Amino acid sequence: MTLTSATTVAVERTPSVDSPRAPRESLRLTAPLSIVALVMAVIAGVLVFVATSKGAGVTYDSNFYLSAGFNLATGKGLVDFHGQTLVWYPPGYAIEFTIAHWIGVGFQSMDRFVSCLEIAALVWLSHLLLRRHVRRDALVLAGTIMVGIASPLLDVYDRVWSETAFLPLCLAFFLVLESLLKKPESRRLLGWAVAASSIAFLFRYVGLCLVPTGAIAIYLGLRDRGHRTALESAGRFAALGLIVPAVWFIRNDEVSGTFAGSRGTQVHGLSYVALHFFDTIGGWVWPAQMPPSSSRFALGVVVVVGGVLLVALFVARLLRADKLSLRDARSSQLLPLCAFLACYLVSYFIGDQGASTPAGVTRLASPIFIPLLVLGFAAADRWLDVVRPRFARIALVAVMGLAVAGVVVQAVSSGVDANGAARNGISYSAPNWTQNPFTLAAVALHVPSSTVVITNGGTFLYPALQRTLLPVPTRTSQPVPDWFVRKTACSGGILMWTNLLGPGNSYQPIDLRKVMVLTQLTSDADGQIYRLSALPGSTVCQHSSPT
Repeated sequence: MTLTSATTVAVERTPSVDSPRAPRESLRLTAPLSIVALVMAVIAGVLVFVATSKGAGVTYDSNFYLSAGFNLATGKGLVDFHGQTLVWYPPGYAIEFTIAHWIGVGFQSMDRFVSCLEIAALVWLSHLLLRRHVRRDALVLAGTIMVGIASPLLDVYDRVWSETAFLPLCLAFFLVLESLLKKPESRRLLGWAVAASSIAFLFRYVGLCLVPTGAIAIYLGLRDRGHRTALESAGRFAALGLIVPAVWFIRNDEVSGTFAGSRGTQVHGLSYVALHFFDTIGGWVWPAQMPPSSSRFALGVVVVVGGVLLVALFVARLLRADKLSLRDARSSQLLPLCAFLACYLVSYFIGDQGASTPAGVTRLASPIFIPLLVLGFAAADRWLDVVRPRFARIALVAVMGLAVAGVVVQAVSSGVDANGAARNGISYSAPNWTQNPFTLAAVALHVPSSTVVITNGGTFLYPALQRTLLPVPTRTSQPVPDWFVRKTACSGGILMWTNLLGPGNSYQPIDLRKVMVLTQLTSDADGQIYRLSALPGSTVCQHSSPT
């Protein structure tokens, strides 16, 4: 059976010369895999569409993209909902919302539509990677289905996060880079690889790791052509790939004095990050929707350590094999995926990702989900090539059994997630956030754009108000600072205080009453809105406000 696939990146099935012994138990399919992949791409898009029927989830990070895009579209520049120039995050995702505003599409509608297209593209690109590295159609089918219904991916694509664009960009980069290793003299492929890495960086700063990924893969893949040739090719890619990041970082330095915002110090130690990383991997294998899930950390340790041991045994077996070699074409094509895992995990454990909270671990680890999946299926496929003939059928049944079990687990988890999100909403898009009396009162107040508004709940108020919202300062051992009084009370500002987020560590209304007058405008169980004014006889407002 000959399978064809229409795509701009050539998908080449591995020739039999790489592995002369093509097992009879390969379970080749009668239906074209391309059709299956297209169906799974549609299913993935439908899952996201259903899960976001009450709106995509909006988090604190989401508001930086939303506000920067809205402000850019309305001529206020690339500034966030606190009125600060966008530096902490790259501009790619914000520009999507700028375009949506220009064409008159709401951010929720735009995000749902684009996310459905992006996850469909992700499934198709994953399918291309699987077909390139896995010879057995049954394994390609299982891997494609697993990507299409993967709960970890649904958790990313049902929220307003930049990873929705970053993940397919990474897969496109891998495909182009693998082709570049076969045709290193191709300027067209080099240009596409640089473009993919640069655009990925504009959506997430961690996309910078694609530059060393490409350089390492090119150097290792071209060593047979000579050390100098490999080094020159790797250096050429690295130099071109660093142009866009360098330009953006220089811009950031000029407007803020930092390359990527003031990042501070790591909040958590390496052991803390490792614990939640293993918990995340365990959650991918056995999601919380599949009880019992109390031992996901232990499961994650078993999966990671077991995977490392199996890979070591597989490599040792290859080194002793007569018909397979670690230096064959199939092995060299895996270099981009392996290099990416190494580079990304370094940034994950010792970079800014390490300072994340447990809730953000799944999101931050999501870029390694598909590379691990593809490498796992590729390793299983090659292991079946070198297993002894009398055990071949048993080995194939065991591998397919594990693959089918993974598909079933992911299908149940994604179904539960999508159904729950469709019924109750996601995070801050849920009705109890967007339709609660406090949010509705804030919208109905129609505060003039020239009035300063401060709040402790900008995360869910910004999508409703779409205006600059200053955060209430973090509480210190000192009284409320005078500059804050001058900026708010002296100008008749508005305080929108919600009770839905808990006390937090910011100054409370009881603290503010010591230095300003709070006149209540609205009140309900979810929060209160106050107009701020100076205390009688106060001299603070006689001083000019700081710039």
